[in-house]
Amino acid sequence: MAEEKKDEFFDGMDQTQAPWFKFVEIGDAIKGIYLSKRYAPPTKDFGGQWVYELKVKATRSKAEENAGVKEGDIVSLGIGEKKTGTLARLKNVQVGQVIGFNFESITPSVTKGFHDTHNIATFVIDGIDPDYDPVGQEFPGAEPVEEKDDVPFK
Repeated sequence: MAEEKKDEFFDGMDQTQAPWFKFVEIGDAIKGIYLSKRYAPPTKDFGGQWVYELKVKATRSKAEENAGVKEGDIVSLGIGEKKTGTLARLKNVQVGQVIGFNFESITPSVTKGFHDTHNIATFVIDGIDPDYDPVGQEFPGAEPVEEKDDVPFK
C-alpha cells in the first residue's frame, strides 16, 4: 500500500472542502441568499447542471451529506440542465434575493435504466434581502471605499 505523502508546508492547516447541499430524502430543504449561478458541463459522473451558490439562512435535512451545512455557510446546489421547469421558475431571480428549494417527491423513471426524477419546489421572497452585502460576499471583511474628489486632473 502506498504511503500517504504529507506536505509539511501546510502543517497545522486543514484541506478545504467544497460544501454542497444535496437532496437525499424527501423533505430535504434549504433557503438562502442567492449569490451566483454558473454552468457546470457534463462529466463522466454527472450530467450538465446549473450550480446555484447560496448563503444559507436555514436547512432541513437528516442526510449525513448535509450534516455540516449551517446558517451563514456558502454552499453550492446543482440543478440538472434537463430540469427545465425548475430552471424556468428561477430565471428571474436576482442576486441578493432569498430563494428556497424543497425536495417534494420522486417520480419513477418511465425508461428502464434511467434515474427517477426528484421533484424540487422552488420559492422566492420578493426584493433583496437586507442581510445581502455584495461587497462582503466577494471580499469578506472588506470595507466600502469612500469616494473622494481630491485627485486633481490637469
